[in-house]
Amino acid sequence: MKSFSETILEGLIHNLRSPLNLVLGYAQKLDPKTCPDYKNRIYKAGIMLDDQLQNTWEALQYRSCEDKCTDLNEWMKHEIVLLNNYMQIKHRMVFETIFADTSVSCNVLPIDLCNWFETLATFLITQISVGLISVQISVVKSLGLRCSISLSEDTISLHSLTLPESSVITQQVSKDAQNILTIDAKLI
Repeated sequence: MKSFSETILEGLIHNLRSPLNLVLGYAQKLDPKTCPDYKNRIYKAGIMLDDQLQNTWEALQYRSCEDKCTDLNEWMKHEIVLLNNYMQIKHRMVFETIFADTSVSCNVLPIDLCNWFETLATFLITQISVGLISVQISVVKSLGLRCSISLSEDTISLHSLTLPESSVITQQVSKDAQNILTIDAKLI
């Protein structure tokens, strides 16, 4: 059964796609001789918007409160798609993802991973006041997740770093001389 939020989002996407399809239809009917540049720009923008809606919907579908085995590679792909809808994160963080060669599964609810990671991301953008934040996220078979955050300045001390607590994740934090903050998240 769909949650209230899923039902609302599904309706919102439907309501946005209806006028979008109208715009795309009219863009295709524009005379290419009189306005070729506008036709292509309108059509490409419409397709990009439709793709964004579809990708967001698929990523939200992956979040589950049901007890299931979570593939960390898939979870990470969907989480990055959703975080691109959070404007402060989108404009302040650059993500580099490194996926495991094989499936890395754990018995953790995807929503628990999402809450943990989103809390970490919002903490970082509030604590680091300038510049882009480079985050390398790796799926590590023996560990779970490793986040390496390149700090452009010495803004976060390990003593002041309070990571989100989770009943399913234990965390080990370290910081090296090059201001690389490493968070190893082991899934319990």
